[in-house]
Parts: sequence; C-alpha cells; structure tokens
Amino acid sequence: MSLPRSGTASLLIALFAVAGAEAQVLGIGITKGGANPAIGSAIASIVSRHTDMRMRTQAFSSGTRYAPLMDIGEVEFGVGNLSQFALLMQGEFTPNDRPKPNMRLVASLMPFRGGFLVKESSDIRSFADLKGRRVAAGFPGQPLASGVHKAFLANGGLTYEDVVPVPATTMRSHWELFKEGRIDGVMVVVGSGVVKEIRATLGEELRYLSMDNSAESLVKLRDALPGAYFVTIGPNPNLDGAAKQFATLAYDYGLWSGADVPDDTVYRVVKALHQNSDEFRSVGPLMRLYNAEGISRPQVVPYHPGALSYFKEAGLPLVRSN
Repeated sequence: MSLPRSGTASLLIALFAVAGAEAQVLGIGITKGGANPAIGSAIASIVSRHTDMRMRTQAFSSGTRYAPLMDIGEVEFGVGNLSQFALLMQGEFTPNDRPKPNMRLVASLMPFRGGFLVKESSDIRSFADLKGRRVAAGFPGQPLASGVHKAFLANGGLTYEDVVPVPATTMRSHWELFKEGRIDGVMVVVGSGVVKEIRATLGEELRYLSMDNSAESLVKLRDALPGAYFVTIGPNPNLDGAAKQFATLAYDYGLWSGADVPDDTVYRVVKALHQNSDEFRSVGPLMRLYNAEGISRPQVVPYHPGALSYFKEAGLPLVRSN
C-alpha cells in the first residue's frame, strides 16, 4: 500500500524530528590518574542522568593535553584545578606555554588541600628548617607539583637554591623517595590514602609542617599558585599527621569549558550539578568537601555566561564575568 504524498511528507518530517531529538553528546576531559577521573566520571554521570544530554569522559595523560582542546572547541568540558588552569590560560604554566584565552570556568567544586609531611621524629619544625635538606624537584610529568613545592619553600623564605634538590618525575615517584629515606619531606593531599600508605611503610607517625598564613605570605603564595589560599586544619586525632593544628595551602578544583560552548548547554550542566550535590558528594572523600553553595565562588578566572545565568536564577552570589 502506498501513502499519499502528504502522508509521505509527514512521515519524513517525523523521522527527521526523531533524529534531531537524539541526545546531545558532550565530552569531558579527565586525566588518567589521581582524583581527576573520579571527579569527571561523577559529573558525567550526573549530567547524563539528570538532563537530556549525554556526557562522556575522555582520558588524557594530563590537563595540559585537553586544556588547549577546550580552548579551540574540540572538547567541550574538562576537570582541572584552578591554579593550574589559570596558569594555562595565561600561557605561564610551562616555559614554552601559550595563552588559552577561550577557556572558561563553569563551576567551582571542592578544595584540594595540599600539605607537606615530615616524620614525627624529624627535627624539621618549619619550612625554614628545610634549608640544606633534601627536597624533591623537577616533576616533568606533573609540573604543578614543582610549583607547589616552590610555594612551600617560599613560605619559609627559601628557594631550590637553599635545599638539596632530588630529581623526581611525578608525585608517586617522590612518595617512593620519601619511603626510601632519600628525601626529608613529602607533599600529599591532606587526608588522602597515600598518607596511611607512607605511615605504614615507615612504621612511624608523621607530622604536617604549618605554613605562615599571614597576608604577606598569601601574596607570595598566589604569585606561585593563582587563586590559592590558606586553610587551617586540626587538631584531628583521626587524621594522620594532624595531631596538632596546622595551616596549609589549598586551591579549588573546577569544571571548565570552552568559551564557544552554548550558554544553554553550560546552564543545564551547572543546574544538574548544583541540584544533585548529594549524588556528587557520595562518590568519595575528596568530593565530600564539595559545598553546592560555593559553586559560584569568586575566582581569578572568568565564568562562562551560561554558568552566570544559572547562578543568577538560583540566587547564588554573582561573580565577575571578566
């Protein structure tokens, strides 16, 4: 049986409408190691479950690989910490870096709290005491780790010229150096599992060095790590190394996008993340530090207009867009 021409036309229109209604697929760049994959996967799951869009993770060796792709519009979203991505935007992350002016922040997530551990038995009591001691250096596989070490040293009035640099390629490699007794202190994420791992290997308690958190020191910290800030932690007997209160540095993780991602797409992504914060927080210990009301925290980089639209609608504090 043949259809009238008008029926055929109606059928074709319907078929095209169905095809056009297929879910929009978005990419989100993540790294292959650390907490980054869990953060990106959680965001992708929330967006896919609570919008009519589908988000898929795309794994890269580092954020330096997918940040340029967001800048030119080849990857829509990405996960990265504020300090690293601010330097990438400015073209100042590595010596041969170039500016990436089309990156935009979409959402501020949870803080990354970086601490510097020594053995409890060590006579190192402050960052100034690291003078002449063995400190990991280099980090060609993770340049941000070098920047954080420089920030710790600067807090004690030191540079790498004042210590004995011991080459390390990655965070993991320098943890191994510390366990082997080849360096005198180690950088970790406060509260992370690696702290228990190090303590178990060494068979003794650990202690965080406390940073000088004065206003003058904050200026120095932000010279090395844009957007970083100080936090005070402890005393907490349930947190390895935190038997006494200490001040240390922190910077926020963020969800990023390219400037050319449509405002409505970004709006819906931010809305899904903000309205399903409990789902995000349930993924792991780091994500439990996420506070949904801080999603619009003022930062040193511009937010995407689509994010600003949602912040305004949700009654969240508005931040500068440039």
